Amino acid sequence: MLFKMVSPSWFDDTITNYQSILTAGSGNINTKTVANSGNYYVVNPIITLTAGSTNITEAIIQKMSSTGATILNELYFTGTLLAGNALVIDCGALTVLNNGVDASADFDTGTSHKEAPWFTLWPSNNTVRVTLTGGSTDSVLDVDFYPAHA
Repeated sequence: MLFKMVSPSWFDDTITNYQSILTAGSGNINTKTVANSGNYYVVNPIITLTAGSTNITEAIIQKMSSTGATILNELYFTGTLLAGNALVIDCGALTVLNNGVDASADFDTGTSHKEAPWFTLWPSNNTVRVTLTGGSTDSVLDVDFYPAHA
């Protein structure tokens, strides 16, 4: 059998990499703006959280509405991410890896999750909030995606 997926959009041939240091520290909200330069939404970003010099024991990554009042997407990780290791959430493949090992048992979409895809980046600016338990002010968030066009 051959399966085909017809996409309603086309994608840039250059990946967009958004990277930011999470300076707020444990228990505080880090608010970041991720820009999608395309004119169509993206549902397959790869989100990587790299623990800085201290272990992370919980991470909540939220995509907010344009007003910032409503959580649209919520990714919730309850495992331990050791210092220097990376948590990779592939929203297109629907996989979660903690230092290269399957971590789906420690992952869920949170109770405030409202959209069907794991994480949607709409055209223009997207407000992303990251809250860590544990961790340090040198942890890093990466969001990689190909901007989409209608």
